[in-house]
Amino acid sequence: LVTAPLAIVGAVGNVVNIRTFFSMGVSDGVSVSLAWQAASDLLFLVSVVISSAAIALHGFEKISEYTFWCPVDPEAVSLVFNNTGSGSYAITMLVTTYVTGVRCLSVARPLRFRNFPALKKTTLVLSVFTSLCIASVIALLVFVGVSPNFDTKLNATRPILWISPQRKVTKDIIFGLRDAFLPFVSQILVSLCVVVMATSLREASHFRQKYSSQIALKNRTPNTSAHTSIVRDPLQKMNTVTLAAEPQTARGKSSTKLTGKDLQVVRQMLVIASVYWVCNVPKTAFNLTTIIFTDFNKGGRYEALYTTTNFLRQLIQVFNAGVGIFIYWNFNSRFR
Repeated sequence: LVTAPLAIVGAVGNVVNIRTFFSMGVSDGVSVSLAWQAASDLLFLVSVVISSAAIALHGFEKISEYTFWCPVDPEAVSLVFNNTGSGSYAITMLVTTYVTGVRCLSVARPLRFRNFPALKKTTLVLSVFTSLCIASVIALLVFVGVSPNFDTKLNATRPILWISPQRKVTKDIIFGLRDAFLPFVSQILVSLCVVVMATSLREASHFRQKYSSQIALKNRTPNTSAHTSIVRDPLQKMNTVTLAAEPQTARGKSSTKLTGKDLQVVRQMLVIASVYWVCNVPKTAFNLTTIIFTDFNKGGRYEALYTTTNFLRQLIQVFNAGVGIFIYWNFNSRFR
């Protein structure tokens, strides 16, 4: 009742994001990364909506004691789209980590990485990320099927879920790599990038304030030109030369500092990365806990706690996948 409406709103927002990015022109690595991320977020949110609807239908079946039942087993539909959602969210994690790292490099080494990354290279990298995540979903669905069978709960035949015993080994491997290791590594990398970008923003802000104060002081001081003719006081002459030289030095350094559009883009990326980092903490902690404590699982001793925290984790992920449009609206004038 909570997750599905929020996911629908987020899905609509991501459709707007994709249309807007393409209307603006996907001409560089960062813009194609953000459009790609919006597409993976959209797929995740659609999967959440379908899975939530299937779970609700399964609940109605149980409440009605199966006097009401669906033509297809809702649990099967939920499982398939849960796997699809996990794969698409993994794409979001990889894309967010990639674009955050790229923007961090352009901030830390602006002259060397100013035009990095190229559009073709970024498209290739994102295609590899997507292919790996699709492969992880297919590997799990290979051992799952939906086929007509007699359902003892209904005393009737309908397409129901079957799971191969071999799926557990594959699931453990993919879960360990994609759902536990990847979020943990992504969390560390994004943390480092956020620190670097925040530090650079602070330095750029101090630099701009210092430069502005120097310009204001120069405008208030008479005869502060570098070509001042005769100055009686030697100290005044020294100050005059200094004031005339400092803005020139500042202008010379400004080519390596963040200014204007660069600052706006970095602020936008910093907010995206920070929101992602905060929203990814529950997922990382939840998945690591399920590995460390085997009873913290569905059917285990702590099933009630597992179900509650799993719901909260998914709710936070839905928020993370749908909040992008508000960030772009606030930090991107072209997007508005």
